[in-house]
Amino acid sequence: MKKVHIVVKKNGRKALDVAKDVMEYLESKGVATTCDVATARDMEIQGVDTGEAGGDAVFVLGGDGTLLWAESKISGKGIPILGINFGTMGFLTEISPDRWREAVDRVLEGRYLIEERRKIDVFLNGSRIGRALNEVVVKSAVPVEMLNLEVRVDDQEVETMMADGVIVATPTGSTAYSMSVGGPIVDHRVEAFIITSISPFKLGARPIVVPDSSSVRVKLRGGKNGVVVIDGESRQEVSADDEILLSKSRDRAHLVKLEKDFYDKIKQRLRK
Repeated sequence: MKKVHIVVKKNGRKALDVAKDVMEYLESKGVATTCDVATARDMEIQGVDTGEAGGDAVFVLGGDGTLLWAESKISGKGIPILGINFGTMGFLTEISPDRWREAVDRVLEGRYLIEERRKIDVFLNGSRIGRALNEVVVKSAVPVEMLNLEVRVDDQEVETMMADGVIVATPTGSTAYSMSVGGPIVDHRVEAFIITSISPFKLGARPIVVPDSSSVRVKLRGGKNGVVVIDGESRQEVSADDEILLSKSRDRAHLVKLEKDFYDKIKQRLRK
């Protein structure tokens, strides 16, 4: 490994301090380092845009949101990401801050696995507007205003409902927003999409798991506008005349794995 790019949680003073130690340690091992522009500004050094950084790996010191942001910037490049958890839950981040040196040594020595995670391509009226590793949310543009949503899977109507919104998640994202509104936890090895409504005005509305070979279409009925939110970051306004199409992406996220047991992580995180 010759070059590592570092991304640090915004306004994370502790993460920034550890990042400095990580960079010094890597450089002592003969590994060149760069860091994202915002982090570099805090360190008073020259930064590199994460989307243009390249390198053999990206180390993220932050929570799942920081990792999702970094992954979106390197999407399609196949660069592995190691997450050092400075967030709250940390389902995507791999290791605790006090074990960063162990993690770095294992990566440098090649003692790790790469886990590929499926993503969702998001199309609006036929044009791709982004990719999601966790989830795509279609929700009202106005707080406390419900939408009339039509959801179709492979052109078959699944549900038409009044709700605050709908989430289409990958198994990776099943432990995020989808879980918080009652969706199931799905092992990331399962090839599926999870469709979960947000505060539906219908007692019978339940989460649905469908094959990720399916196309999921969402339309707004009733003239109200909404927004599409991709992994909590990218936002796009939509109207009743628009169609959102979601399908399995050819692109995959590449996560560095040091811990093997998915279910141990679930138990540990959900005890907090």
